[in-house]
Amino acid sequence: MGLVQRKRERRSRYMCELYDHSFKLEKK
Repeated sequence: MGLVQRKRERRSRYMCELYDHSFKLEKK
């Protein structure tokens, strides 16, 4: 269970970074 939670957290963080990057590109 702990491993799954860790994986999910990592994925969400990755998505956040990707979203932030795309947002920055859009702003530019």
